Amino acid sequence: MNPNLALARRYYAAFLSYMGRHEQALAEIKRARDLDPLSLNVNVTLGHILCNARQYDQAIEALKDTLELDPSYSGAYWFLGYCYPAKRMYAEAITAFEEAIKLGQDSPGTQIRLGAAFAKAGNRTRAQAILKQLQASKLYVSPLELGILYAALGERDQAFASLEKAYGAHDLQFQFLGVSPEWDPLRSDPRFQDLLRRVGLAN
Repeated sequence: MNPNLALARRYYAAFLSYMGRHEQALAEIKRARDLDPLSLNVNVTLGHILCNARQYDQAIEALKDTLELDPSYSGAYWFLGYCYPAKRMYAEAITAFEEAIKLGQDSPGTQIRLGAAFAKAGNRTRAQAILKQLQASKLYVSPLELGILYAALGERDQAFASLEKAYGAHDLQFQFLGVSPEWDPLRSDPRFQDLLRRVGLAN
């Protein structure tokens, strides 16, 4: 109906990314950026899709370019925190998530990923303190996302128990499970492959 609607191309690109169709996703998001080059959401989605495609250097560059458009855009810091751990840049991930929190992105999902970055950086005390805080929180905490923190702490069985709880609850975060680098440490486990099959994301 409107081939020049950048918003529609952005959401379609995200869908393609979650389905593992990375080349098509990148083509769509780049078209969206051509249509609306100053859109912060479009530019940050480009970084997200590049990260899902395991093009980490390009993803980080795209997210830093987004911050040049608006240095106070919390979403760009959040996705930098999402990308940095894949390159073992854990200190940078911590800094990025802390900046995102300062700018208003203080959700349980952000705290989970901050805790995971602390765990991978070797600061288990901070990571476990965040885990304890989340377990006591009255806010909704996605059991699937909580599995990210358990996995970072090396608690694989607890991570899979949390994933099974998420499966029973039809957790919305499952849409990212097939492509997110956050789950790469568990992908070789038969339990993970079985879960992907059950939710319809297995190749």
